[in-house]
Amino acid sequence: WMRSYNAVPDLMENINTRKNIQLVYAYDVDEAKDIKNKLELNYSKIIEGVIGGQMVSSLLAVIPVTTSFSSATLIVRDKINKTIDDIMMTGVNKLQVIVSYFVTTFINTMLTSLVALIAGLIYIAIVGWYITFSSIMLLLVGIIIMTLFGSLFASIINYFLKSEQQVAAFSTIVSSIYGFICGAYMPLSQFPTGLQNVVKLLPGTYGTSYLRYVSMIDALNAMKEALGADDSIVNSILESVDGRMIAYDNYVSPLWCILIVAFTTIVLFSLYSLLVLFKKDKRK
Repeated sequence: WMRSYNAVPDLMENINTRKNIQLVYAYDVDEAKDIKNKLELNYSKIIEGVIGGQMVSSLLAVIPVTTSFSSATLIVRDKINKTIDDIMMTGVNKLQVIVSYFVTTFINTMLTSLVALIAGLIYIAIVGWYITFSSIMLLLVGIIIMTLFGSLFASIINYFLKSEQQVAAFSTIVSSIYGFICGAYMPLSQFPTGLQNVVKLLPGTYGTSYLRYVSMIDALNAMKEALGADDSIVNSILESVDGRMIAYDNYVSPLWCILIVAFTTIVLFSLYSLLVLFKKDKRK
C-alpha cells in the first residue's frame, strides 16, 4: 500500500513528458541515452526517497510507545517479586524510586528510538537522500516528545497493574494495535469514517502525522522542483499518507500536531505526579 499514491500515475506521465522534451535537444543517440538514464535514475531516487521517508516515519511513530510498555513492565515485576520493598529498606524515598523507574523507561526507549532513527537515516541515504539537517533536528525533537508521551502513558498504566499476566496481556494489545490506530501501518483514509473520527481523538495520531511530514517533505519538494509542479502534488501525496492532517474538516499543521502531543504529555506528567504523591501520602 505504500506505493499506492493517487498522484503517482500523473507524476510519471509528467516525468515521461519532461524526458521526451529534453531528449529532443540531444545531438546524437548516445547523448540521448545518457540523458534518459540520468533522468530515470534521478526520478527513481526521488520516489524511493519519498517512500523511504514514509517507512522510517512509521517506525519512529510506533517505537516510542510500544518500547515504553516493554520497559515500564520492570516496576510491575519488581512489585511482584518484592524488590521494591527491599529497595525501600535502604532508606530511599518512595518518590525517588518511582521517578527512577520512569527515568529508566525513558532512557531505554529513547536509546531504542535513536538507534531506529540512525538505521532509518542510513536506509534513506541508500535509497535516496533528500532530507536536510533541519529536518533531522525536527525529527529528533518529535522523537523526544513522543518518547516522553509513551513513557508517561506506559508508567501510568503499569502503575495499576498487579500481575505479570496483566502486564503481558496489555503489552500484547498495545504492540498489536497501536501501529494501526495511530496511522503508522495504514493511512487513516482506509478506515471507516466512524473509526477515523475516533482515532483522530488520539494524540499518537498527530505524532505520526508530524513525523511523516518531516520525514517526507524534503523529498517531496525535490519531486516538485523536478516536475516544475505546484504545491498541490505535495499536498495530495501527504494527505494520502496522513502527512497532512485533516481532522474534522480542519487542516492541522505539523506544528500543531506536535504541540497536541506535547500538551498531552504535560497532562500525563501532571497525572503521574498526582499518583506518585497520593501514593506517598497514603503510605505515611
